[in-house]
Amino acid sequence: MTAAEASALKEDRFYTSDVLARLEPLPDFLQKKEQWLAAAVAQLALRGCGREEISYLVNLPEEVLNEDLEGQEGTCLLDLDFLPIGAGCLIQGSVSAAHLNGLSCCLLRPLRETHALVAAEGTDLGEGTGVPVLLARKNLIFQKKAATFSPEEEVPDPAQLLGATALPEDLCNEEARRWLGGLVGRLLLRSCGREEVSFGAPALPSSVAAEHLGMMLQDLAFCPVGAMVRVEGSKSMERLNGLQGALSESCPSYATHAKLSLPGEGEILIHRKNLRLVAYGGLKTVLKEPRTAAPGPGCAWFSCCSASFAQKQSIKAPASLADDLRHLAELKTAGALSDGEFQAAKRKLLS
Repeated sequence: MTAAEASALKEDRFYTSDVLARLEPLPDFLQKKEQWLAAAVAQLALRGCGREEISYLVNLPEEVLNEDLEGQEGTCLLDLDFLPIGAGCLIQGSVSAAHLNGLSCCLLRPLRETHALVAAEGTDLGEGTGVPVLLARKNLIFQKKAATFSPEEEVPDPAQLLGATALPEDLCNEEARRWLGGLVGRLLLRSCGREEVSFGAPALPSSVAAEHLGMMLQDLAFCPVGAMVRVEGSKSMERLNGLQGALSESCPSYATHAKLSLPGEGEILIHRKNLRLVAYGGLKTVLKEPRTAAPGPGCAWFSCCSASFAQKQSIKAPASLADDLRHLAELKTAGALSDGEFQAAKRKLLS
């Protein structure tokens, strides 16, 4: 998907045919909610989900999805965020389990960590089940998606997931609620939280957990509206560094900038890489103020060092010219100064 296409989808300027190829195989309640379904599929595509994963998450036949949506077959598992139980893979390049190279296998638990638990073909336990083995993601190539499953068998009762959520009239019948329950359950498996899903019971896990506090927004898959963030390291808006404000819009992973409200500034757009999550709901963290360092006195060359360099180096104030030269030599030996920088600083000291 190109940047222009992603931008168009983000702004809802798309036709159903951009993501849905056919409607005939769909149940009636989904055919009636064509635009709603198309928007949901588009958001998953923007989040980085491929055709096979969208087919699994939304429980749609692959032929329903537009073939222009990026596929994932043949992709190394290192490059995938998530695969469900049952997804088929090819083992290759393994050193610790070289005897399994070239065999097909299936995932025995959802893919979320550095290694995947799989069952390889040809390693039968006598009950039609392969021997479980833990393999590095780099040694697995995605081959085929997991078989679609029945929501009522694989996820909790829809009532537990949806609660008293007010649904559109077309999605209130039992068949639709079961489909929605399956969708929400799979999205939770993919680490989507309540705020990102946009509907569901209050008991569903939030998109923000305690371990997310203190992280930069560019390292988060999703940050909900109302989250408190702090501006850090901005060059184009340096005067705002250190200020805190609340997000006025949710910030998904495909957004480059986030909209927030800052005291005395109103609503502004700032790049996600310059925003740190500090609080959400009842969660908050205490962050240290960004460190600043003043160069030590005594050496004319050291007084020209940048604050960032001073932060990285613990330099005592030199007491003599000989100490100055010794410090420069130590910095050069440590790799902090190139030969050219060392010679320039030496000339400055001796002038």
